[in-house]
Amino acid sequence: MRPAVYIMTIACLVGIMGCATTGTTTNDSLKQRQFDAQRNLGNAYLRQGDYTTALKELLKAEAMDPKDPHVQDSLGIIYSAKDRLEEAIEHYRKALSLKPDYASARNNLGSVYLIQKKWDEAISCLKPLTRNLLFASPQLPLYNLGWAYYNKHDYKMAEKYYQKALDMAPGYARALWGLGKIDIDTGKLHEAQRQLEAAVKSAPDYAQAYLDLGWLYFETGQRDKAVSAYKKVMSLSSDSDTRLAKSAQEALQEIQGSH
Repeated sequence: MRPAVYIMTIACLVGIMGCATTGTTTNDSLKQRQFDAQRNLGNAYLRQGDYTTALKELLKAEAMDPKDPHVQDSLGIIYSAKDRLEEAIEHYRKALSLKPDYASARNNLGSVYLIQKKWDEAISCLKPLTRNLLFASPQLPLYNLGWAYYNKHDYKMAEKYYQKALDMAPGYARALWGLGKIDIDTGKLHEAQRQLEAAVKSAPDYAQAYLDLGWLYFETGQRDKAVSAYKKVMSLSSDSDTRLAKSAQEALQEIQGSH
C-alpha cells in the first residue's frame, strides 16, 4: 500500500472508531484501538518526514495515553529533527522512565547528547546498550560511543568501539570513517586513506567521507583524486547539507588557486 493511501486509511480508522461499537467490544478495548490508530497515523507521517503533521497527530496520541513509551520516543525524534533538543531530551527520558529497557530511546537520547557535545553524558547514557543483546542495531550505540571518545581525544577507546561496531556490522561505513579520522589525527595517513576508501566503497553516497578523502588526497600529493573527491561531495550534498558542499567548493578553489 502506498504511504499516502496508508495514512488516509489510518485517518479513517481514527474517525470511525469514535462512534463504532459492538456488543462484544469493551470500552477499554475500543479506547486502545483508537489510541493505536492515532499513534500509527502520527508515526506514518513521521516516516514520511512530515514532522509538523506528525507532531500534531502524536500530541493527540499522547493526550490519549501519556504513559506510552513509544509515543514519547517518537515525539523525541520529532523535536530532535526540529532542533528542539531540550524538549527531545525530556521525551526520551520519559520514554525510558516508562520502559527502562527501551534501547531505541536510549540510543536516541545519547545521540542528542552527542549533538550537544556532552560527551560524558552520552557515554553514560549509551554504555548500558553494549550489554543489551536484544538491540537490533548494536552498531549504532557502539559507533556513537566511539564518536564520544574520539571527541574526548581518547583514541584508544574510540578505536575499541569503532572496531566493535564493525564486528557487529562488517563494512559499516560510519565506523570505517571514524577509524580513518583517528588515523588522520595520529598521522597515519596511509591507513587513513585505506579506511576512508573502504567507507565510500561501502556507502557511495557518504559525502563527509569523500570530503575527508579530498583533504587527504591533497595533503599526500594526489591532486586529481582530491579534485574528484571534492566534486563528488558537491554532487552528493543536499540543500540540507550545504556545509559540506561549501567546504568542498572552497577546497576546490584553493587547489585551483595553487596552480
